[in-house]
Amino acid sequence: MVYLDRPGSCRIYPLARIIQRRPNQCTSEEFHVVIRESHCLGFGEFETWTVKQWKQNQGVEPYNEMNDLLMDIISLKNRSGIRRLAHRENQLFYLACYDLDSFRDFVFGKRLWETYPVEENVLKFLEDDDIALMQFGIEWIKHQLFGNFRGI
Repeated sequence: MVYLDRPGSCRIYPLARIIQRRPNQCTSEEFHVVIRESHCLGFGEFETWTVKQWKQNQGVEPYNEMNDLLMDIISLKNRSGIRRLAHRENQLFYLACYDLDSFRDFVFGKRLWETYPVEENVLKFLEDDDIALMQFGIEWIKHQLFGNFRGI
């Protein structure tokens, strides 16, 4: 019942995705390795796939895009020298990244677009589009935690 909603790591298995971003670069390099485990019955199949074909077949790209955005937060935290987030910071992170319904209420209840730059055409999507809201939430979190808000 949950197969269609499985996370990106399950979708791409038996591949592992490795991302490398050099300092002061916006783009990342992507590498893949095969995880060959005896319990994986897929290795007994006769069909072969390229990495690109497998990723496309499994619909993994939207998951990778969101994971990469979250990696920006981890990278900023590591560069900031902050060891642990404060309780309030953890709450904000959870709200924006894991409780989208409450975050949507927060965004529109507090009218965040009056404080943070949000293009008007993007604002329309925040009410109905979870992906747009999560992207906004990640940018907002970057600003709240590290002062690194670049707007959308």
